[in-house]
Amino acid sequence: MKKFILILLIWVGVYIAFKTYWKMYEADAYYLESTRYLAVGDIEMAKKMIDKAIAGNPLEPNYYRGRAKVNIVDLSYSYGEVQKEIKDQALLSLRKSYELNPNNLVTIRNIIPLYYFIAINDLKLSNGVGNLDERYFPLTKEFLEESKRKFSHDAGVVTLIAKYEKKLG
Repeated sequence: MKKFILILLIWVGVYIAFKTYWKMYEADAYYLESTRYLAVGDIEMAKKMIDKAIAGNPLEPNYYRGRAKVNIVDLSYSYGEVQKEIKDQALLSLRKSYELNPNNLVTIRNIIPLYYFIAINDLKLSNGVGNLDERYFPLTKEFLEESKRKFSHDAGVVTLIAKYEKKLG
C-alpha cells in the first residue's frame, strides 16, 4: 500500500509539473503570436494574444511590457478620450512589469522607451517641449529620474535615459 501511495504521489507531482510547464509554454506562444500580429498591424488580435499570455503566466514582466507596447501602437489609431484610456492601460502595464522585476536592467531598458511614448501628446508630430502630454509627462519624468538614481551605476541605463530626456526637452 505504501508503494502505491508513493507512486501515486510521484505521478501527481509529475502531472502538476507538466501542467505548469505547459501553461508557461502556451503563454510564451501567445506572447509570440501577439508580437507577430503587432508587426502586421492587427492590433485587436495582438491585444487578444497578449491578454492570453498574461492569463497563462501573470508573473512574467515581459508580457506586461508587451501589453503596454500594443497599447502604445494603438495610440496611433486613436484620438481624444480614447487615447487617455489607452495611455492609462499602458501605464498600468508598465508599472506591473516594473513591479514584478524592479531590479532587472533588461526590464528597465525595455520600458524606458515606452514611457517616452506615453509622455508624447501626438505621436504623429515631432517630439519635444511643444508636444508633451501634460498629464503623463510628469509621470514619465518621475520614472526616468527614479531609474537614473536607482541604476546610476549602469552606463547603459543612464545613457538611454539621457537620450529620452533630450527628446523630451
